[in-house]
Amino acid sequence: MKSLPFLTILTLVSVAFHTVSYGGDKANPFTPYLDQPVPEISEHIATASPGPVDIQSFRFVFHRQSDGAPAEIYAIMGAPQAPGKHPAVLICHGGGASAEQLRPAVEDWARLGYVALAFDNPGIGGRQIKSKGPWDEKSLGIWTFPPDSPENRLFDSVVAGLNAFALLKSQDNVDSENIGITGGSWGGYMTTMLCGLLGDQVKAAFAAYGGGFYDQGTVFMADLAQLPEPARQRWLSTLDPGRYAGNIEAAFFGAYAANDWFFWPESVMKTYNAIRSHKQLVFSPNTSHGLNFAGGNLGASSVDQFQHRALQEVDWMNYYLKNEGDPFPECQVSGKPSRKGKFLEVAFQAASSYSIVSAKVWYSYGDTPWRTRNWLEADVEITRKGYLASIPVEEIDQPIDWFALVSDSRDISVSTPMARMVPSAYGFRRSDGKPSYFTEDFEFLKVGRRWPPSFPQGASKRGTFAFTGEAAHHGTKGLKLTGAITMSCHGIRGNALSDPDVEGIRFWVKSASDTGYTVELSEEDTDGNYLVWENHQDAPGSNWTEVTIPWDDFSPASGNPSKGHFIPSADLAKLSLTAPEGAELYFDSFETITR
Repeated sequence: MKSLPFLTILTLVSVAFHTVSYGGDKANPFTPYLDQPVPEISEHIATASPGPVDIQSFRFVFHRQSDGAPAEIYAIMGAPQAPGKHPAVLICHGGGASAEQLRPAVEDWARLGYVALAFDNPGIGGRQIKSKGPWDEKSLGIWTFPPDSPENRLFDSVVAGLNAFALLKSQDNVDSENIGITGGSWGGYMTTMLCGLLGDQVKAAFAAYGGGFYDQGTVFMADLAQLPEPARQRWLSTLDPGRYAGNIEAAFFGAYAANDWFFWPESVMKTYNAIRSHKQLVFSPNTSHGLNFAGGNLGASSVDQFQHRALQEVDWMNYYLKNEGDPFPECQVSGKPSRKGKFLEVAFQAASSYSIVSAKVWYSYGDTPWRTRNWLEADVEITRKGYLASIPVEEIDQPIDWFALVSDSRDISVSTPMARMVPSAYGFRRSDGKPSYFTEDFEFLKVGRRWPPSFPQGASKRGTFAFTGEAAHHGTKGLKLTGAITMSCHGIRGNALSDPDVEGIRFWVKSASDTGYTVELSEEDTDGNYLVWENHQDAPGSNWTEVTIPWDDFSPASGNPSKGHFIPSADLAKLSLTAPEGAELYFDSFETITR
């Protein structure tokens, strides 16, 4: 098979194989992979020339396991057909994905004037990866890290990334002084990790979602906690990108979801703070693994996520790798918060070579897990010195997390780092607040995010749900349940139920079927452990009926380790409605019963 000119030279270069032994007191096991010959191209697979670019797929040998078995990584490389040297971008896929899924990204970066390379990550890729190697047969997963061997699937993935970078950098048509790395989710992990290992070899980086410090604010904390302490510390010191973040020299942009399921603000902020090179970030409120802001990947300025993790990813790389365009806006907190009556006032400044078209402050209370937060928008005032925002204080004992988010006329958005305030530190006392009770009328724009469905075990057919006017007792929408289904309202703040004046819950219900239903209340700590109480209700009839359930009428659910009736606490709460097969039920206007 004919190979593209920019790749043929690599088949002539030999590769060194390393088997590395590592203990907690020895050198970083990635060091041998930072200065090695360019990987050998073991198989040319296909070539194509879609438009003014050339695309080639191939496999390269990235290292040999301790038992001598070779490992070959599938990759796709694209380049402009125009002669000369070009900036380059290494693209890292997310968990369960593959290099082949990033073919549209490789082609688009090439059309934009870059040499681009996407590679399989065997430790985090899906079953569709086209790489060949022994990692699937390994008994070790990505969390296990034995004392005398780096043979770990995630270790393999990082080594593959280092080799892919070396391969990209070696190309005759690559400007080796202008190489960037980008990726999202596990690809964000990989972007951060590789930048920390490669130092000044990387000029620019754009990481979406993924961060470091896995032991300090990620969904993976529970997996790490299962390891014996020596293995846990070896994993963190070797495979956690936060521990390498201080070595990053690239211009680094982090794009994060404030409600991300996997990487929480503690993790990403600690990683961001450890980076000492030029850096900027943006948070997206009320999204998980999505970026809903101008220049993101949701909403009006959406982008094909098979091509780019965010629209503004291209602008970042163009500015730092091609010296095109203008810097991103700057957004910084100015001064310290201050009390203004029943509000906390915060100040920030924003500047751009383009006009600032949006400046917002988002806040939430810190007594629920990040994934369930309801971020609210505060009133913002423009002054001669910058921007002021007034954040109302309701829960005196709960910290308030907040950030400013600005966008300029290019559809590029940046944030301040996330900050935390504790109202009591500013003179607020309990008498200054107001009770924050629970209500749900299903009118909220993002009600679907708060009420995800699940399905009872043993049901012969899954039920359905709808937020619809057909189910409205008050307002324009209610909740309709048809068939066997459970709907759960996530993220109810425990303080809304545990107030001494709250005695229970009430709502309106009717039915077009002769079936009852079950109401459940759950309390969850931040580690995902639940205690569950339930109350069974008979068929309500075809007319709207108000149902009142005092706390004392909830009993421990089957298998619940708790004894006795429901006693609300300040932990995160969850309300669930379970309909049986054959049900057609309508719910609306939930609220707490107060004295």
